[in-house]
Amino acid sequence: MDLKEIENASGNRHPWELSRASSILKMLKDLDCSVIADIGSGDLYFAQEAHKLTRQKIYACDINYSDTEIVDNGQVEMCKNINDIPRNSIDLVFLLDV
Repeated sequence: MDLKEIENASGNRHPWELSRASSILKMLKDLDCSVIADIGSGDLYFAQEAHKLTRQKIYACDINYSDTEIVDNGQVEMCKNINDIPRNSIDLVFLLDV
């Protein structure tokens, strides 16, 4: 979900978002990648689901994150700018709804 949509959200995910995530995550489980980036990660739904499945490092990048929201909890590292992701460190990049 886009961060701009959160204040008007009902708490339910759109069926398209759930279906797309399910389809992509099924393919992801068979891939060998150690570091993933989710560019335009919004509310972190997909990044967190990808981490649950792979247990790999996930960079979640979205220009709408505030400085107080940005954290690295060892699972999903948030950033505002793709330049904050170490160069040549990503095996797989997702750009969903960007």
